[in-house]
Amino acid sequence: MLDSLITVEIKNQIEADFQVNVPLAKFFEEINITQLASFVLLQITTSKAR
Repeated sequence: MLDSLITVEIKNQIEADFQVNVPLAKFFEEINITQLASFVLLQITTSKAR
């Protein structure tokens, strides 16, 4: 588990780099890096399809 400050930093960096919104709640679920990457990839592909 990550502490809340690191979690916010990672969330902000993902959003800045990929222009996708990642809900903060996603980070507090039991999610691993593969699942997080899949979520971000889905958000990227969905936003480009619009």
